[in-house]
Amino acid sequence: MRAIIVVAALATVNAVHLSPDQLNTVWEHAVRLSNFSWENGTLGETWLEWKYPHLSVFASTAPLPLPDITSDQVPEIMRLAEDLMANRPTNFTNPALPYNTSATPTDTAGNNSEFRRRQTPTSAPVPAGSASAPPTVLNVPLITNPQLPRGQPLLEDGAAGDPPSMGVTVLVAEKANPGAQIKGVSYMQAAQSQVNYLLYGVPQNDHGAISHRAASSQLWADNVYMVPPFLAYFGAVTNNQTLLQAAFDQISAYRQGLQDPETKLWRHMSPGPEAEDPNLWATGNAWAAAGIVRVLATIKRSQFGAEMGDQQSQLQVWAAEILGASKTYMTHDGLLRNYINNGTEFVDSAATALMASAGLRMSTLNLTNDHVDAATRMLAGASRNVNSTGYLTNVTDPYSFYKPGTYSPEGNAFVILGYAAYKDWEKMGKPGNTRGKDPLSGAARVGASWAGVLLAVLVALVL
Repeated sequence: MRAIIVVAALATVNAVHLSPDQLNTVWEHAVRLSNFSWENGTLGETWLEWKYPHLSVFASTAPLPLPDITSDQVPEIMRLAEDLMANRPTNFTNPALPYNTSATPTDTAGNNSEFRRRQTPTSAPVPAGSASAPPTVLNVPLITNPQLPRGQPLLEDGAAGDPPSMGVTVLVAEKANPGAQIKGVSYMQAAQSQVNYLLYGVPQNDHGAISHRAASSQLWADNVYMVPPFLAYFGAVTNNQTLLQAAFDQISAYRQGLQDPETKLWRHMSPGPEAEDPNLWATGNAWAAAGIVRVLATIKRSQFGAEMGDQQSQLQVWAAEILGASKTYMTHDGLLRNYINNGTEFVDSAATALMASAGLRMSTLNLTNDHVDAATRMLAGASRNVNSTGYLTNVTDPYSFYKPGTYSPEGNAFVILGYAAYKDWEKMGKPGNTRGKDPLSGAARVGASWAGVLLAVLVALVL
């Protein structure tokens, strides 16, 4: 019995390098469970990085503008894009337009996906407002001009920032099947309309940050993975440097509005009438870091890369702020807590996996290896939380940001994003690796980990 206990204790310190079969199961759950726009947007990005890496912005050779492809070469991307186009709104009413204030929002707090996704704690005061009240518009100088092209979102949602996450999928589908129409609209037309909606139909704050919410002005850290990467990608594939710059400017404005000056981490939300969370949420910081790195990669791989070196350098600094600050709060298991700087919070392996992917991408882009060790520890920690049936465990509830969840569609996708980055990093010869031949298979706990093992052994001997 003692020997069994000792072996079990030792086994807990070994990371799990997930096998191809295990990763396939993890991915199948992500695909099956994803439903909302941000989940499907994450799926599209993950498919590109995992199955079609030559089409990803992280490809080692510049993929932008995209090479010629056909629909049968990217069937999963086409299915995702076709489903989106089939559900695109046909009679969209913009809840933010000041000359349409008699209309009620089409997606209210009672039924919109973003509210189900991120509910405020019951103890926190929720600002007044109801489905029958006219939407409040804050700081929207562009919206007041009726001559501008309004556009509409790819999907109707109370969150203006989530549907754009599917924009890259739509643009890849356009390349694979140019000019094809669904319900009388082509993929490119739908993507252009989404761009117009973001630029001219969504509230902005005083610094020009496009609101994450559709009916009022509020910044959410999540937005940096959803909106700037789409704007940058659209600019790259349409030869429009202005949109690449706009993506950079949005990240700058969001950082200005959300960064905590002391820790350099980002608050989850700015104050707003629909939800409140000023805390340093792990998933929000991971979304921000991964979105910054994705925009950096898009600029770098675009035809304007040489002209936008200063922007790339600045983005690298901003990503490094989040990555560097996050690793100082890692647990001895290599995980991040739901609120990163709160030592009593539960751990979140989903945010940890996404943060790991961002750290490894800094290396695969040949920018820096400074984050490799922390990233591989994080990916090892997340891997240990994939259970025998392929679900990522110890996650934040993906529809309520303040409590633990039992599963996470985006979390399962984050694991695949982490391994996609790891696979590219491995092909490069594992630059910056100081943790052995396979850092995901060796001892992965840090700090007091061996003290924990020794304690377990002593307990076993006493028994």
